[in-house]
Formats: sequence, C-alpha cells, structure tokens
Amino acid sequence: MKTYKYETFTAVIEEQIRNGILQNGDKLPSIREIKERYHLRPPQYKAVSNI
Repeated sequence: MKTYKYETFTAVIEEQIRNGILQNGDKLPSIREIKERYHLRPPQYKAVSNI
C-alpha cells in the first residue's frame, strides 16, 4: 500500500503530540520548513493543517 507524503507528515505531528513535544496552541512548522523536510507542496500542507 502506498504511503502519501502528507500521511507521513501527519504521523510525525501526531507522534509529537503524543510525546508532549507539541502542546495545545503550539504552531505547526512553517510552510517553508514543511516543504524542505517533508517535501510537501502548499496545497498538501493546507489540507493537513485543517485536520
């Protein structure tokens, strides 16, 4: 089964929340950082940020 890039990004963010790295009210990484680290395009980032 194919794993999409946004799914990898979402899994990382979920793990950071579970591990207490990200707290309620924390900002997600910038679009530039996400693009460089996870190779997501802005439309994919915007879709994930609405979750």
